[in-house]
Amino acid sequence: MKRKTAGILLLGFILCVLNAQEQPFEREAVLTASAVKAFIDRHESLISDIKTAREGNWLSIKGGRTSPREALDAITETEPPKKIRMLFKQYGLDSETGHLQIAVMQYGIVALEIEEALSEVAAMKRTKREQAADKKVAAYLNELKSQINSADLELIRTYRKQLRPIFNTGD
Repeated sequence: MKRKTAGILLLGFILCVLNAQEQPFEREAVLTASAVKAFIDRHESLISDIKTAREGNWLSIKGGRTSPREALDAITETEPPKKIRMLFKQYGLDSETGHLQIAVMQYGIVALEIEEALSEVAAMKRTKREQAADKKVAAYLNELKSQINSADLELIRTYRKQLRPIFNTGD
């Protein structure tokens, strides 16, 4: 009986160790410093030319409450039309993933803004209701950041001041 119990405990321990060694999910990096700089410098022309290309609604994400993971998965699985790919390349983005690069920059800016706001309210006296809301926002922030490659997030952090006004979140 003691051997059986010891065996079960050993098996449980091994499973716990193996589970702890699993790597957390991290998306593949899609940004480069040159792509971010090109987008900052030429985003207005890029957006104008995309509208002029009249490719219709080629990038469609289901409505309702879509999680960041679902949205980025849908964007990843969408292939831009040839005209749009040529525009991405012309304006310094990756021709195949320019739409994903833009989405990652936008989500990254949102994440950094939420992070800053949570940091600011952390020092304030908050009601229980506000604290509960803060916890929900923090959970969403964690979900959002988990969908952005850490190297991409650092690039976004580096160029945050220039990206913020592009995505209409301040300054």
